[in-house]
Amino acid sequence: MKKFLKRVNRGLLLGGIVLAGFVVFIITDTISFKKNKPVIENEIKSYVSALEDIGVNKSSEQTVYKDGINDIIGNYWTYSEEKLNSFNYGQNQNEFKNSLEFRIEDSDPKAYVSKWTAKVNNVDISKAGPGYALVTFDCQIVAEFSGNACLVSPCDAMTVESYAYYGENIPTGLSRISIDGTYKATMTQKDGKWKICLVESYGWNSSEITAVDNQEGGNEE
Repeated sequence: MKKFLKRVNRGLLLGGIVLAGFVVFIITDTISFKKNKPVIENEIKSYVSALEDIGVNKSSEQTVYKDGINDIIGNYWTYSEEKLNSFNYGQNQNEFKNSLEFRIEDSDPKAYVSKWTAKVNNVDISKAGPGYALVTFDCQIVAEFSGNACLVSPCDAMTVESYAYYGENIPTGLSRISIDGTYKATMTQKDGKWKICLVESYGWNSSEITAVDNQEGGNEE
């Protein structure tokens, strides 16, 4: 009986030690993640800002455009084998790259984007498993373009005709488009830096196309 009680007590002691260690790990991990939130938000904003390097593009300059894509992926993306159930149609870095390359090829030969700016708002960051973060954010993109050009977003790229209302003709002159969209990205730490594993679009809330010539002095962000 005494041996049995000793084993039970030993088991309870070991169980208590394991539980205490687990609690300490959870608390430490939570504190560490909280400290990383501003870093993660800044990284997302930096990523969106860097998209301007490929957001301004000409379909006739595909080599420069593709070099820019490679730079974006090298600086802000990473590959992860983790299965992330929070995504339905998320794109990894290879799918993102392919999307951007296909759309520049789909754009008209003489089409171009002369200005591209984006503003990130309403950033929400939560844990998405050990070492992962889920970032949801709104993004307003304003671009000036001519023809059926390639428009880049934080998730993919589409030609202007994808944003035009059904039956609406694409303007022939210099025009401006404003797109309000919501996105979510899963990020993980790679070599001490938070990088993107997957990005998904919730779709855009609105898209408006207007002729630049009809706006006095333009509307630069």
